[in-house]
Amino acid sequence: MPVYYAVLTEGINVKAVKNALEEKHMLNKRIKIEKSPTIGAGSEVLFVVPTNVVATVQTSEEIRRDDPEVARIRSCLGGSGNRLDLTEIEDGAEESSRSPLQASVVKALNEAFTRGCDVLPCSILDLVKALPGSYCLWQPMLLLQEHTFSTEHWRRVVELLRTDPVLKARFYKTLAKGMDVTHIAINAPIPTLNPGLDGGNSDPDENLLRSPTNLQPLHGDFGPLLRPFPHHCPSSNDFASAFWVSTRQNGIRQVWAPRYTMFSAGNVTEKARLLTLPSVVSAVSRGKQTGQGCSAVDLFSGIGYFAFSYVRAGVDRVLCWDLNPWSIEGLRRGAALNKWDTCTVVDESMDDLSPAIEEIGDARLLLFCQSNARASSHIERLRARVPPIRHVNCGMLPAVGQAWKTAVEAVDPELGGLLHLHETVAESNIHKRSEEITKGVREHMLSLEMTEQAAQGVALEHVEKVKSVGPRMLHVVLDIWVPPRRSQ
Repeated sequence: MPVYYAVLTEGINVKAVKNALEEKHMLNKRIKIEKSPTIGAGSEVLFVVPTNVVATVQTSEEIRRDDPEVARIRSCLGGSGNRLDLTEIEDGAEESSRSPLQASVVKALNEAFTRGCDVLPCSILDLVKALPGSYCLWQPMLLLQEHTFSTEHWRRVVELLRTDPVLKARFYKTLAKGMDVTHIAINAPIPTLNPGLDGGNSDPDENLLRSPTNLQPLHGDFGPLLRPFPHHCPSSNDFASAFWVSTRQNGIRQVWAPRYTMFSAGNVTEKARLLTLPSVVSAVSRGKQTGQGCSAVDLFSGIGYFAFSYVRAGVDRVLCWDLNPWSIEGLRRGAALNKWDTCTVVDESMDDLSPAIEEIGDARLLLFCQSNARASSHIERLRARVPPIRHVNCGMLPAVGQAWKTAVEAVDPELGGLLHLHETVAESNIHKRSEEITKGVREHMLSLEMTEQAAQGVALEHVEKVKSVGPRMLHVVLDIWVPPRRSQ
């Protein structure tokens, strides 16, 4: 419950005080003016006229003459004999309209600045009003927006916290407790370049894996500050020392290390679509009827964004490729939480599949921690060990490039299957780009010695608009049917 400054005055002065506060927009109109149990000089009854100025102290003895908020109210009243006191005001409408973040920040500010209210640049109420309402909770982490503390007053508060470690610890500890988390960080745009050795973005290499190197930890241990892969290949000790978070989307658990791996929450609708997509449902059903089962391939698996949807939908095996060991480790941990077995078939240093193939067993997810450039040859070697591949997901980090050709080759040659090709496309160019890619798939089928008549069976079945990624730019998924390349 917020603590407001209020003016105690005799009944004869109530109207004048009320008008003076209202003129300066300092009257709290939601709270009634009421009699106070305090008795004035000569046994006069005093009245409480509430202001909308949130107090940063807890008892009337702590009001200081140099408190700028007190001085502001006194100036408004013109130096009359009215005296100031503190009163706790229950304001149900204000409390209920606050987000959990805003309510927790009120507690954190009151806790941190109990004895130092005079150093705040403005009232607590004004600071809270400046906070955005949105944030992310990835247990056990609170992830704040980049502009959460971007106003001038909040920048001054952040500077106060930076220069006083005790104050900072008290503030963020209280905020973490209020939000029921152990870690707090501020999100930031993913840089286009990897950080240089000096900590700046001076490395000429592109940040192809979109490592979140600009994340700003505020509270809690996020793990050691490491160069992003491939400049540093994480060890088992690095994995053990990292801070991992999780979330549940569509009933599926996902895990990642926020200091080293990005998480895209906006793909949730596409994940849900795969769960009930008719072509997925029919492939699973046919696999059960024939006893062959069915498989899917994800050439840009990340932490299991879409691979997990395939498994939940009933696909027997999902072959996952990703360059980033942090993503593969997150995928492995997430699969364990969902109680799905995994098998790391290939890691960064392996070329020979023979030993690993024997260890596949009944694993639902086969993990390839390497470039998908070698996926075609690996898939051909595994065809006899996995059910027919009926779906191939081809994501984009940052672009699909020629990987859709690998996707064409991965589809079962006797049954055919569906490609899910992710693209970033200008809204005005979706139709043209869809036709170009469909034509490219058809031409690649012809290069695989497929007859021209059969290649005409390549068809764009659907274009899914997943999310906006910029002004008039969309993330879309093209569902393209690839017919069998040879008769059964």
